[in-house]
Amino acid sequence: MLLNIIALVFFCNIIALVFFLSSLKQRLQAGMFNGVGEAIVGTWKQEGPGGFFRGTGPTLCREVPLYVVGMGLYAESKKMVAQALGR
Repeated sequence: MLLNIIALVFFCNIIALVFFLSSLKQRLQAGMFNGVGEAIVGTWKQEGPGGFFRGTGPTLCREVPLYVVGMGLYAESKKMVAQALGR
């Protein structure tokens, strides 16, 4: 049980880091800032910490169902292949 909790915390931290970095990347690509440091400080000053995670909700609503379906299909196809190979 403890291992599951640790894995969940690790997963959530990775997701937060991905959204943080994605936000910075998008702002730099849009030309809003000239460097990573400037993007971090500018976003913090203009929008606060929530600015780094703006748009996270819609993204999760789009991605999570796709991952769930994909993992379900993967698990079922793995079972079918194992049965076909007689394992």
